[in-house]
Formats: sequence, C-alpha cells, structure tokens
Amino acid sequence: MSALALGMFLFVVHLGACLEDLKRTVSYWLSFIQSQVCMESSAPVAKPYLLAVGSHADSVKTKQELEEKERIVRSFCQDAENVDFVDYVTVDCRYSESPSLTQLRAHILATHDKLQERVPRVSFQSHCFHVYLVSECGDKAGLQLGSLMKTIESDPLSSREKFLPQTLEALHEACSNLNKRGVTLYIQTQSIESSWIIIDKDMLLREVNGSVFAPADFTEHKSLTQTGVVPFSKIQSSFPQFDPHLIADFLVHMEFCRE
Repeated sequence: MSALALGMFLFVVHLGACLEDLKRTVSYWLSFIQSQVCMESSAPVAKPYLLAVGSHADSVKTKQELEEKERIVRSFCQDAENVDFVDYVTVDCRYSESPSLTQLRAHILATHDKLQERVPRVSFQSHCFHVYLVSECGDKAGLQLGSLMKTIESDPLSSREKFLPQTLEALHEACSNLNKRGVTLYIQTQSIESSWIIIDKDMLLREVNGSVFAPADFTEHKSLTQTGVVPFSKIQSSFPQFDPHLIADFLVHMEFCRE
C-alpha cells in the first residue's frame, strides 16, 4: 500500500484458536501488515486504517475466554505501528443481521468516509486525461506509454488540449498521478516507453485467474502449466487477445510470479 493510495486493512482473527495460537497468529499478521506499509514509503503521508474482526465467536465456550481474546487482539492492534487502529468487533457470522455485523458495516462505512476526506482529489485536468485514456484503450486492458505518446503526438488537437501531456516525461508524471490516486494501474518498466498504463485491471485479473494459478481441483489451467513454470511462448498462445509483454509485466507487478 503506497503512502498516497490510502486504504483499510480488515484484519480477521479466528477466535476458535487457543490463546497461544491466537497470540502467534495476531503477532505474525500484524508484523506482515506493518512490513507492507513500510515497504512502500519511508515517510508515509498518512497511516492506513486497521479494523480487527474476531470471527466464530460462537465457538468460544465462556464469556471470560471471549473477553480475554478480545483483550489480546486489542492490545496487539493498539501497539501496531504505521497503522491507525479503528476498533475491534466480535462477530457471530451465523446471523446476517446480528448487532455485531451491523456494527462492523457501520465501521467500514465510517472509515470509507474518512478515507474519502484524506485521499487527494483527482483534478479536473487529470479527470479529462483519464477519459481520454479510456477512449483510446477501447477494448484493450492497457497501453504502452511509447505507443500512447505517438497517438497523442499524431492528434491534431493535442497541442490545444491542456490536459494532454506534450512530452514522454509529462506523460509518465500524469500516469503516476492517476496511479497514486487509485484511478488506474501504472506499471513502470526499465524504460518509460515500455511502461504500461492499465485501464481495466479487473479484465486482466479475470483472464489470468484459473489459467496461470488455480486451486488443486481446478483443471482448466493444466494446458498452460503443470510445473509452476510458465514459458513466455505459452503466455503468447494462451492470451492471444493481449500483448504477451503486458500479461508478463502484469503478473510480475502483482507478484503472482517472478521473472
């Protein structure tokens, strides 16, 4: 999570575990969350929110045990650095309209409103540029910046449209700004020309799901890989509708695989 792409961690803990296992689990995952926040920025603008949820409350035998487990989770969450702890909610998921689930939904909505206040607004110029990107992509998931720059340069109206970047460096900055605000996904490669601006990330996620990675009982991906190693030629033949370099760079960027 980057410093500008603020969000919320929904930290779900299974209350059926014994006290020692609960402590180890909570400690491990909170350390993981904090490391991910630190990894992106050494000087975050604002902390992401952390909302803790204790699930399977019905599996806990006594009220005293439930209260002790809540105390443990709250203590760990309050001591966690680099996150802004919201609250802890004990949930019995057997009832969709239980008071605890109503409380959880209220917390999520309230936190979302706080995020909207903290996230930098997309300027009108950035909004116009995003509309332009969507129109240029058409049914494509994304474009390389070098190709996009040539399209802008060949547009007779580009010099009069103030929202269109006039240089490759300005295009890189505009795409980075949209990425920081969570509007698009910008994948930077070794050169600016070969970097990707992704308009429809969900489209790519749908395509690779069940093809490159899948659960053990899912067999549709077997034609692509049975070893965990995916040759580039297989990506070319399996995703003919996309530029294979786009799929490869996307998979590496999302940490679904390593090159």
